[in-house]
Amino acid sequence: MTHKVDSATPAEYFHVVFTLPHTLNPLIYVNAKLMYQILCRTATQLLSSICKKQFDCAPGMVLILHTWGQKMNLHAHVHIIMTAGGLSSDKSQWINIDSSHPAMQNASLADQFRTRFLRRSAGSWFREKPDASELFARSSGFLQTQLHAPINAIRPGEFRADG
Repeated sequence: MTHKVDSATPAEYFHVVFTLPHTLNPLIYVNAKLMYQILCRTATQLLSSICKKQFDCAPGMVLILHTWGQKMNLHAHVHIIMTAGGLSSDKSQWINIDSSHPAMQNASLADQFRTRFLRRSAGSWFREKPDASELFARSSGFLQTQLHAPINAIRPGEFRADG
């Protein structure tokens, strides 16, 4: 497969992986579809916005969602293959993306991803899951603890962006 990809993509590209911390697994179990949508949208929109703001271009991207790790455990992450450049906003030229730019560094990407993911997931959870309060009431506090504890336990370094 590598040979076919290499021959089909004459452009340079980046391979970026965004990984959710395992402390969010209880939220994923309760509403996988919503959490995976937030993961995918946050990752692609983050990279798109950085390229627009920092380089004034729109790169091409392919996203692959992986939900399980090598040990067959829940391990939510996305792989993004992104062109190392993009079409300028006026569509007149190709602009290269500098991988050494501070906004493209793993630590910066992870921090920005964490902020955006948590903001988006907090806002989406109750909008997309209106019956959550009923679930909380029926669970005698157990489910509520399971949903809120993961968010409160997340430390900045637990969100990863690897390139």
